[in-house]
Amino acid sequence: MRFDRSLLPFSRPEPLAEPEDMVRVDMPCYPEEPLKVDEEWEGEVGCLICGIRYPIELVRTLPEEEGGNAE
Repeated sequence: MRFDRSLLPFSRPEPLAEPEDMVRVDMPCYPEEPLKVDEEWEGEVGCLICGIRYPIELVRTLPEEEGGNAE
């Protein structure tokens, strides 16, 4: 029985692209763990760490509030 150890050519994957239709939300309980939601979202959002839910108006961060740099 023969075993062929040849490898297939390696190709680099395309870089990930993030759509520009999301806004960052910072949770008061864990500000170091922000998340992004659709810019038209009107419901509550939940912290990914502890699960506390907040009204979107409380946690929404607009690009101008981040020092004018949206990226």
